[in-house]
Amino acid sequence: MDGTMNEEMLHEAAGEAFWCMDRIELSPGRIEVSGWAIPPPAGHAGAGFAFNGRDFEEVAWPTPRPDIDAIFNYLPGMRQGFGFVCRSRFPERTCPPDGFIRISYTNLKTSRPFRDDHDYYFPTREEFPLPPPGNRKRVHGSDFEISFRLEGYSSFVKLGQAVQDAFQAGLGDFRRILDWGCGCGRVTRYFSRTRGPAITGVDIDAESIRWCRSHLRFGEFDAIPLHPPTRLGAGSFDLIAGISIFTHLKEREQFEWLAELARIAAPGAAVLVSINGPFAACRTPVADALRLLDDSGGFLDLGSDNALDGVIGESGYYRSTFHGTDYVRKRWSAYFDILRIIPGYIGNNQDLVVMRKR
Repeated sequence: MDGTMNEEMLHEAAGEAFWCMDRIELSPGRIEVSGWAIPPPAGHAGAGFAFNGRDFEEVAWPTPRPDIDAIFNYLPGMRQGFGFVCRSRFPERTCPPDGFIRISYTNLKTSRPFRDDHDYYFPTREEFPLPPPGNRKRVHGSDFEISFRLEGYSSFVKLGQAVQDAFQAGLGDFRRILDWGCGCGRVTRYFSRTRGPAITGVDIDAESIRWCRSHLRFGEFDAIPLHPPTRLGAGSFDLIAGISIFTHLKEREQFEWLAELARIAAPGAAVLVSINGPFAACRTPVADALRLLDDSGGFLDLGSDNALDGVIGESGYYRSTFHGTDYVRKRWSAYFDILRIIPGYIGNNQDLVVMRKR
């Protein structure tokens, strides 16, 4: 595609400015974070980075990020690079031991994040051991411990915010919560901090389910088949969350699982699932992914994802798929009321589809 057209489609899908945080390091009295960020129209001078509402004291940006530069090679500033490294003194009193660190990409003119819903959250304590490296890699794409915690806790916090906004209820106000496709508990582990609901996690990765049963004793965990139905009872859950599951299903299996989620959801239940939408298409190294998604009619299958090779029995089951928002609103409304689709919400990459069982 023409570079100008690509840039226009990118900003239409992603907004004024967007970013991704890769790493956080804490040492006594110090904090360091790194990642990449696309500058706003005003340029690098108009943006900054903050933690818990405090500006970082040292910011190196832009720095070379060949992996990111290759994807966004049509954007202004590409030759300078999109990477950043931020460092600062870290007063311990600014973050209680049982709290979290909030990292923001900020508009220096307003001293506010460009998007509140693109902040990251890092927990300052862990109640449970981390899963083995192989399990982490299958669910997370890498075995890096820090990013596993960062993405898991950020998704947990953002799910709670989305539920509050759409249903005027906190996570603790629900009776039974299902983490559909929980893997080795990247998000599920933090539901232990939600007092009240009964927590269930299910996944097609039986090995990860066994790990969760042994180490996340606050919940119930069960392995499920590649194709529904499951053993879960009809109308069992009043909140269902599924992070990065529809991103790996063929179109036919997508509809099978939508029907199953509708079966196990209680009337009025909140159902929140993520998709690779136009925002994620902006970040894929596949050339012209946005155009391909549009040309496909709203469902794009880019082929097999080998993350679960040797773990599940059906070759080619696990895919890399993208959804258009119009497609989701039209086709998924046969199963749920579509309340909202939040672009780039999960991991500052995947859209979150917020739905309600009729």
